[in-house]
Amino acid sequence: MIATIVLFGASRRVGKDTAADMLMTELRAADADRRLGRYSFAQALRSEVADSLRIVRGRVDNALDVWTEDPTIKESVVRPLLIAWGRARRHQKSNYWAECVAEQILSDRPKVAVISDWRYPNEAEVLGQVPRYRTIKIHVSRPGISPAGDEAVNDPLCREMADFQWENNGTLDNLKETVHNFIQSNLTHETD
Repeated sequence: MIATIVLFGASRRVGKDTAADMLMTELRAADADRRLGRYSFAQALRSEVADSLRIVRGRVDNALDVWTEDPTIKESVVRPLLIAWGRARRHQKSNYWAECVAEQILSDRPKVAVISDWRYPNEAEVLGQVPRYRTIKIHVSRPGISPAGDEAVNDPLCREMADFQWENNGTLDNLKETVHNFIQSNLTHETD
């Protein structure tokens, strides 16, 4: 199989993470020895913030949860901090987060790297240049869910760049079938 980066993109609440989880689960079930990697621009951001603020990772699943369990504070303090930090880094260097993830993929060398939070066109462009990897871009949409804020600008651009358009009708069976068909058509027929 050709080493592949699979990007799931779209706005929030459309099923990207669920689709990515289903993809990873089915690939692992088919070949437990296959090197798989799950990556996230948001995780790169959270890790950098945690490191910079000297929060010990590994104490909890999400390093920033050590600040508070209160969802109101997470929404009013932690989320704005992450957004501001992420924007500041993108302002310094537009490809910053994409390059962080690309470096991690090159270091780990998985056969399939799955990213479920693609939201900016440049992220796909950077990852499309990772040596020895092909990139497959999937735009996921869901009826009744419209992009807001930055997503309203970037979602149509990502949709246009996508190799596949998946409409998630909200049922797990439909999404699972879409993932299965995608794997059969795109991730099982090539040889090393």
